[in-house]
Amino acid sequence: MRKAMIIQVLILLSLMLMGGTGLQAANITISDTVFNSSSNSWWNKAGEDQEVEPGMTTGQQWDLEAFLRNGADLKMVGGFNFKDGQSSTLSGDLFIDVNGDAKFGVNATGPSGTTNGIQSIPNAFGYEYAVKMNFNGNSYTYSVYELTPNSMLNSTYYRQNNQSNPYNYDSTGKNPVATGTLVYDSFSDGYEGLTGGTHNQVTFANLFGLIPNSKYLHFTMECGNDNLMGHVPIPGSVLLLGSGLLGLGLLGWRKKDSSPSK
Repeated sequence: MRKAMIIQVLILLSLMLMGGTGLQAANITISDTVFNSSSNSWWNKAGEDQEVEPGMTTGQQWDLEAFLRNGADLKMVGGFNFKDGQSSTLSGDLFIDVNGDAKFGVNATGPSGTTNGIQSIPNAFGYEYAVKMNFNGNSYTYSVYELTPNSMLNSTYYRQNNQSNPYNYDSTGKNPVATGTLVYDSFSDGYEGLTGGTHNQVTFANLFGLIPNSKYLHFTMECGNDNLMGHVPIPGSVLLLGSGLLGLGLLGWRKKDSSPSK
């Protein structure tokens, strides 16, 4: 009985390391690399909580705060209203890079010149998938579209925010390669250690089941006021750690069982 219980604990621990239990979400947010040396704390920090792009409007309602991974689910959190937008500013699309060559932040590009407006731009950012959120009445779903270097994307509205590009994907006439379910929630201050007030969260159920080799994640809103980036840990190393732990434990008991009785 005792051995069986310990084996169960090892299995549970291994699954947790492999991201398979859903018991605890891992924060996979990384810096968008865009900040300055001003005295404004919303503009001068490398972190994403209580941060927007330099020179942009500050406030919780414009803050894109975190990407969380919970097993195969992706959770995107922010003070920004992902469902209805903010002050006529709409949500963008989630972009996913699977090759590890995403260009974001200081390495992102955009339309030349200073004239503001959403413009069509080529996929020069290294993303292989665009994920659109669909909020239709009480039905919340997402659609996954496959991208190529020739796919046309849309820029953020403000040229000052070219480093937040891309904003969304023009999927007119295109069919999604996969679909899934969205869950939308709102939480009070302090959720997942995040500050500033209400935190809105959209969960892309089983997204990593559909795109298991995801590496970089990107999201921004129409104006590009904030830029949220995430990096998914290498599945192989995490899997090796979890399965190795389980294997060592089982090997130990196997040796013990095979040793002669005294």
